[in-house]
Amino acid sequence: MKKIKKTFLVIFVLLTTCFISIAQNEKIPVTSSSEKAVKLYHQAWSVMENAEIAKAHQLLEDALKEDPEFFMGHFMLAFNNLYFGNLDVFKAHTEKALNSKAALSKGEMLLKTALRRMNENPKADVTDVGENLVEIYPTDEVAYFMLASFQGFAKDLEGTVATYNKLLEITDNPAPVYNMLGYTYLRMNDFEAAEKAFDKYIELVPNHPNPYDSKGDYFMAVKDYTNAYQSFMKAHEMDEVWSYEKAMQAKNEMEKEAIIALIQEETAAYYANDFERWSKLYLNDSNNVNLSVNKNNYECGIGWNAIATEAKNWFTGNQGQNQEVKTPLAVKVYENNAWIVFSNKSPNEEAIVTNMLEKVNGQWKIIYRNTVWTGTFHQPDIFVISGINHAKSMGKTVEEFAAFTGDQFKTSWPSEINLAVFVNGVRNNWGTIVKTENNKILEQDEQHAVLQFSNLLPDLKNNPVFNVSYDDYLTFMKIVFEKISDHVGYEYTQETIPNGVQVTIAKK
Repeated sequence: MKKIKKTFLVIFVLLTTCFISIAQNEKIPVTSSSEKAVKLYHQAWSVMENAEIAKAHQLLEDALKEDPEFFMGHFMLAFNNLYFGNLDVFKAHTEKALNSKAALSKGEMLLKTALRRMNENPKADVTDVGENLVEIYPTDEVAYFMLASFQGFAKDLEGTVATYNKLLEITDNPAPVYNMLGYTYLRMNDFEAAEKAFDKYIELVPNHPNPYDSKGDYFMAVKDYTNAYQSFMKAHEMDEVWSYEKAMQAKNEMEKEAIIALIQEETAAYYANDFERWSKLYLNDSNNVNLSVNKNNYECGIGWNAIATEAKNWFTGNQGQNQEVKTPLAVKVYENNAWIVFSNKSPNEEAIVTNMLEKVNGQWKIIYRNTVWTGTFHQPDIFVISGINHAKSMGKTVEEFAAFTGDQFKTSWPSEINLAVFVNGVRNNWGTIVKTENNKILEQDEQHAVLQFSNLLPDLKNNPVFNVSYDDYLTFMKIVFEKISDHVGYEYTQETIPNGVQVTIAKK
């Protein structure tokens, strides 16, 4: 259905043939002072059978111009807008419906009761009103449908299914009921039952676009985007005003799946030690770019010849078992271009990868790749590690080496600096070994700040590097910042806490 919630369709479909203007015992009567209003009202339901919602709403508005007190016109517009979340419009028509001076039938009075309760609480459970309607009008399709609608609002989906099945026993127009059953089963995640219901809908109304639009919604729900696209396009081909945007959404999801499959294939080709297979996934021209960045280095290959020459060195034998996990973070698809950002994790490495792609002869090809080896960041500085190790080898303590380093580095800081600026500088320095989410300000005012750096250097904590321990590294950081802080007019206190440190910086 054209950009609407399909579960509301049956209201219009069933009411097309079920609301009448003359009171009868077996049907809910519709009352109005205007024969033209009633005629417009029935026309509205007729066009709703083909899901022409805007036209139907206009007909209902026209009916209300003929009879401003027309309760059912206001009721249906209010109920419809409540369903779609248009609360201002719901409130406006509800007020007019509740204040209508028209003499209402018993069925309309029950609906007025439901509307009053929904006006007080839009999430009110008015299932009892629907049950009363069915009891009074046991052969009226509208009574059953209103009950099913109220049950749907109350999220009684099993009850909704039961009501629709009862409706199938009495209706002469089962097609829209199967449509509604299909959507109810989708809400229940009973995809097998949903598919059967939609297939029955198609069988009953094979020459209308709506059944194929509904089946497209089913395919989208089960993530079968190829069939969803085909189903939406069939609806669109039957009537060009139908389903095009849905078809484009399905196509977009198809392309995303193809791109994700490509990055998985690229890894599979590597572990299969198959350079030719791997190279077919790339656009082999002079504009291809491959960047790789880690904490200590970067590489940049421009042009396929340069990239391929370097890449061949990677395909040297048994690559071992593929333990990489790729998780898409963002994917954007254009007509013939796309990009994807994904995390790439393995037991020993972690990276964020950005691929840009072009479509060539219907196939996506990688034209740009940027790999940031995030696992190399927030690790001990190799120069600090080497310096501490060298100092120890020369018979110096960590404290002595840190004091020497602090005296050297403090002169790079101005002798006077605003507290907030200094706090940011300290956090930035700690930020080389601690992730942003673990770099926190606990307190800060004009006189002091309390910082916390957690989840620090877990690898170093468990395994010393070059005779340098976790405690050695923290001691080095503490003394260096004490020296710098004293130089700029602050006191720096560092306390070791579980999994990190807490730092207090205060004016002298």
